[in-house]
Amino acid sequence: PIGAERLAGAIAWSRQTHVRLFLGETGAPPDAAGLAAFRTMLGEISSAPDVFWGVAVWGAGAWWKPDYPMRLDPIAGVARPQFVALENVMMSAQRQQRR
Repeated sequence: PIGAERLAGAIAWSRQTHVRLFLGETGAPPDAAGLAAFRTMLGEISSAPDVFWGVAVWGAGAWWKPDYPMRLDPIAGVARPQFVALENVMMSAQRQQRR
């Protein structure tokens, strides 16, 4: 999947050089391909705490038009699919930390 492919080189480099990474300003549109790549990418980041110390997801905001594809904030009270994907990964990571 594209989300994993895009990170593979950076993850390998990080592990080889022992330099931890911060992935800034990433995101995806809410279509099926974008969400699949986003979920895969978030999963890769979550499963590599030795590599990533953080990630910033592009969220746009309420001042952007409702049809702007990268928005994370709810529109008319409905959660955006990208936010749900992000929330699922974060909750899964929290559960694993509690074990």
